[in-house]
Amino acid sequence: MKRRYTQNKKQILDLFNDRHTLTTKEICTLLPKVERSTIYRNIERFLADGILRQVYVSQGVSTYELDGEAHDHFICNECKTIEEIHIRNESIRKSLPDGAIMQDGGVVVHGMCKDCSI
Repeated sequence: MKRRYTQNKKQILDLFNDRHTLTTKEICTLLPKVERSTIYRNIERFLADGILRQVYVSQGVSTYELDGEAHDHFICNECKTIEEIHIRNESIRKSLPDGAIMQDGGVVVHGMCKDCSI
């Protein structure tokens, strides 16, 4: 289905060009003039249209990124920065418990980034 490309949609997508991942709360903070319901509605449409995907980096917090090449994430425990990392799926499969089958997923690694570890 062809959807209208509004200024609100453009503003939301532009945020993802500057930042790797965003939560709905962060989007609302960065776009205070856009109604919260408009942000939530557009995120749902972007998910349905395959423009965004939900990533699971923190339990109970919906985080989104542009849909593209699958990758994993590193999260700094101090500054909460989220960075893209790449771990080969074969390495993940070898690490699974006996008999387990990987269907979907990604790895989230927690630690301290270079700036925070100084």
